[in-house]
Amino acid sequence: MEYLREAFAALGARRLQLFLATFGVGVGVASMVFLVAVVSGVHRMVQEEFRMRGAGLLEVVVQPPRRTLTPQSPPLRLTAMDASALAFGDQTLGRTAVRRYINGYNARFGPQEAPINLQAVSETFFDLARTDLASGRSLTREDLAFRSRVIVLGAGVARELFGEDDALGQPVRIGDWTFDVVGVVTWLSQSDDPQRISGADRQSYIPYTTAHETFVHPEQADTVLVEIASAEVHLEAVAAVKATLGHRHSLSESQGEWVRVYDSVERTREMNMIMTALKTLVGLVGGVALFVGAVGVMNIMIVSVTQRTSEIGLRRAVGARASWIRRQFLIESVLVTSIGGCAGLLMAALLTWGIQHLPIDQEVPRPHVSLLTVAIALGVILLTGIVAGLMPAVRASRITPVEALRHE
Repeated sequence: MEYLREAFAALGARRLQLFLATFGVGVGVASMVFLVAVVSGVHRMVQEEFRMRGAGLLEVVVQPPRRTLTPQSPPLRLTAMDASALAFGDQTLGRTAVRRYINGYNARFGPQEAPINLQAVSETFFDLARTDLASGRSLTREDLAFRSRVIVLGAGVARELFGEDDALGQPVRIGDWTFDVVGVVTWLSQSDDPQRISGADRQSYIPYTTAHETFVHPEQADTVLVEIASAEVHLEAVAAVKATLGHRHSLSESQGEWVRVYDSVERTREMNMIMTALKTLVGLVGGVALFVGAVGVMNIMIVSVTQRTSEIGLRRAVGARASWIRRQFLIESVLVTSIGGCAGLLMAALLTWGIQHLPIDQEVPRPHVSLLTVAIALGVILLTGIVAGLMPAVRASRITPVEALRHE
């Protein structure tokens, strides 16, 4: 406590120097924390996107292995039968679901009309893609068996067509066909402005079999979702999918390259590695400003040692040890960086809070300050204070009473 009391007294006598030093450190810490917070916000948004698409899933599509100027005819088309074969094809694979995109339609209810992202899916799609409902039910096996004209509306479409009224049981016109609403998906990125409704909140679902009687011919799936038995066997699951489809369609090695399998486990790991590297990079970029602030603290501490040479010499003459002098200046340096660092953390937190509450599109990532970021920042602040004060503290501890008299 005596050291802290003396440190506050010494710093209080040099308020302008204290302000300049703490300002430099504060700006450095604020920039470092805020830049990491921006990347963390993007990371959280990407993680949520992966969660919405389903964790532990394989997404199977048919795409040309390389781009060419002339269109290429695919050697196979995915169907519901392929999905069934994959479900029973290997022990590393679990449930499957099919999806086909239907573009170019709007949904109508009376005079109201809304753009819609229509998808034809199987009944297992909702569980695999982790699609939660705000009301009603999802599609059932009976809906697919009887080719029922029912629809699960996206929350954005339901609000544009029905406002605050209940959409369940209401008829919705899409193209030349009428579908009864049996469910409404939960909001994914709610906005008060209808023009800002995201594409995810316009996604609506009809039975896969019904789509082939109404909108699209022949029977075909754009995507097959495959559940992985466990994350540990995701590579074996990818190989099993390619082997099963290759055998079913008698694909050659070159034709097999058309089967693209997007592995959510591998993509999540890669994304986490990239985001961690990016956080480290922007943290180092922000750390440059903190380094400049640390140099300022060091310069001010060196000036302080010069100005207080007589005081140091007097203390040494009355019996103060070199370690006491060294400790005193280290405490002052850490105190300066701590005050500036805490002010910087507060600035970064206020800036983050302000951006989070701006009326901007929900699809724009918001910065996020995590407890880990705060803990690392506090550690960096403490280390900066020690490093910035070490040389001045050692220099002060080597001053002798004779040198102090010579300085006078």
